[in-house]
Amino acid sequence: MRLNAHPIVAKLLVVLMTLIVVVLGTSILLTAVSSAQTVPVNTTQTPTETPMSPPDNGERIEPGLILLDSSVSDGVATLTFRADGPVSVTLADAGAFYSEEDVATKTVVLQEGTQTMELPVTRVSGGAVGVSISTADTLTGELIEDSSTLISGPWTGQHVQVAAISGAASIALITLFVAFRRMFGSDETVERVA
Repeated sequence: MRLNAHPIVAKLLVVLMTLIVVVLGTSILLTAVSSAQTVPVNTTQTPTETPMSPPDNGERIEPGLILLDSSVSDGVATLTFRADGPVSVTLADAGAFYSEEDVATKTVVLQEGTQTMELPVTRVSGGAVGVSISTADTLTGELIEDSSTLISGPWTGQHVQVAAISGAASIALITLFVAFRRMFGSDETVERVA
């Protein structure tokens, strides 16, 4: 069966179907992005860890030691720790690994409470400054400052969703623009015959 319709009506039906396909694709993409943000995190504590109060907006280095703050000023890194008991901490300049200089290190036995350590640091060519923090049981790195990125994070689920919606909307608009140009004869590309 052949549908006899006016050419403009047929073209508008094709555009409408294209729009429906684009909207459905966008909604599937948004559903996938939204569901990816709701993955549950396993927060089960292993029985071998010693109980410790939660960090005050800090980073747990090991049980009994929390890095509360880190900053850099005039080539000197300042790190503030909270310890639940005596613990030996060694800081090393991470930037010196890249610049082939002597690596500045400092070892201190932190007592119970909040204490601050300072260490001269090297800024690498990208602008990053970091230190390694080692104890008897752990070795971790702390990126104190990183100015090498064009747009710096931290990124959240909302940022990802906005980026996905913007990308999908851009693709939908381009698709509609190309469809309208083709349907109404303003497409000047040469078609291959054969």
